[in-house]
Amino acid sequence: MLRELVLAAAFMLTANGVVAEQPRNVLGTLALAFVPIEGATAPEPPMDLTLAMRHLPGGQEIRLRLADSFAVWDNDTATSYQNFLLALPPGSYQILGIEVLAPSLSDKKVLLPLGPSFVVENTGCVYLGRIRSEILRLPPASLATSTEMAVAIAESRGLKQLGFFYSVKGALIVSSIFVDTPPETGRTRGDEHGATHYAEAVAQHCTVGLARFEPLGLE
Repeated sequence: MLRELVLAAAFMLTANGVVAEQPRNVLGTLALAFVPIEGATAPEPPMDLTLAMRHLPGGQEIRLRLADSFAVWDNDTATSYQNFLLALPPGSYQILGIEVLAPSLSDKKVLLPLGPSFVVENTGCVYLGRIRSEILRLPPASLATSTEMAVAIAESRGLKQLGFFYSVKGALIVSSIFVDTPPETGRTRGDEHGATHYAEAVAQHCTVGLARFEPLGLE
C-alpha cells in the first residue's frame, strides 16, 4: 500500500528550470467519532473528507481531499477512520479543520475545527499520528434552541470555547480533540486500519512526529 504511493521523483523543476523543494510524504489517520446526545441519531456514511491546512507562518491555505479507498466506518461507535498520505513541501503547517460532506449530517459542507500543527523535514517522510475528534450530535431543532443546548453543554464541561456547526438535521459540537498512535490492545476494526498504516510508516523509516495540538479551548 504505502510502498506503491511513495513519491518516485528525486527532485522537481519549476517552469524556469530552478530546482524546487521536493514534496515529502506525510502520513496519519483521521478518526471522527460522532456521539448522539438524547433525541439525536448517529450519522451514516458516505462521508467525503477534505483537510483544510495552512502553511506557516501566515501562508496560503491548502485543501487536500482524503481518498482512502479502504476507509472504515464503525457502526457501533459511529466513527469514521481514514488513513491519509499527503505530499507536502518541507515546512511548518497547521491543520485548520476538516470539511465533511455527508448527506446524513447536512445538505452543505460541514467545517469542523481541528488545530494540530506539524513539521515536514527536508528529508524522509513523517507520520503525524491518529488525529481523533469527538463530535456531539444534537437532535434536530431551531438555531436558537440548538445554541442554547450548546451553551449548556459548554458550561457543564467547563469549555471556554466550542466548535459549533448548525444544521437543521442536528447541530454538531466538537467536544474534544487529541493526537496519539493506534492502541496496541483492545482494537476496533478502525484501530486496526490505523495500526496497519502506522506499521507501514515505521517500516519505511518515517519520522514519528506526532502533530502538536494547538489549543482551541476544547480540552
